[in-house]
Amino acid sequence: MNVKKSLLEQTEWDYLTQHLRLTSTVSDDKARSISAADLLDEEKSGPYLDRLASVYQSPARMVTASLFAKRYAAMLVSSGLYAMTMYDKGLNLSIANCHLESTIIDERWMPNVRLSDVWVTEPAGGDRKAWRDQVLRLIFGDHLGAVWRSISKAAKIPRTILWENTAIYVYVLYESRMAEEADEGRRLQVQEDLAYLTAGAPAELFGEKHNPLAKYYGPKCMVEGVAKPVRPRKTCCFYYQVDEDEDYCSSCPKRR
Repeated sequence: MNVKKSLLEQTEWDYLTQHLRLTSTVSDDKARSISAADLLDEEKSGPYLDRLASVYQSPARMVTASLFAKRYAAMLVSSGLYAMTMYDKGLNLSIANCHLESTIIDERWMPNVRLSDVWVTEPAGGDRKAWRDQVLRLIFGDHLGAVWRSISKAAKIPRTILWENTAIYVYVLYESRMAEEADEGRRLQVQEDLAYLTAGAPAELFGEKHNPLAKYYGPKCMVEGVAKPVRPRKTCCFYYQVDEDEDYCSSCPKRR
């Protein structure tokens, strides 16, 4: 495959660090920071989830794992897919290159991902589709898929929940942020990449038997008690177990 290595422009780096969870700062909070590689070790990932229980006021490791998966997926897909679609640049989001750095903002746990190697890849010779597959395999199959398998075992939580937690961030990223920010020349790319992710991308890019982003990409509909159309979830993320009102999310299947 014909690709070239380059660096992000300063404006691109600034956007990703200010809005999409990248950082160059090493956190002082060592207990709640972790390398991506350590998440693959059940003897490390399980105790790490237990250390996060107080962050969420979580009653069980399974609940902590689901809520953590939302944060972790948001970091990787937001920065990685935004750079791919909006800049035509592929971040090095390999397991070995990523570190989760703990940060507390307004009493909320808002971690960021730090990259050891900040070089990016770009498609060369007009072969964007093959390059895109490489970027997606790195984010999903090689990284998130591997982490989800480890956490699924450590917390005894179905991978379907972890993948749907991932999917909702992909949908929001493309349907809201990118759709609103893309200029006319980039809008078609946003639509094409979303269509590929939710329909055309082969399961092998995700390390699964089926494309998990396609599985959960159903139509939005009106739900009783909710003002706007929502895309109903197929799995429950357990947020109601840490919500003060003990209420289900607007898209939760238990709500129905």
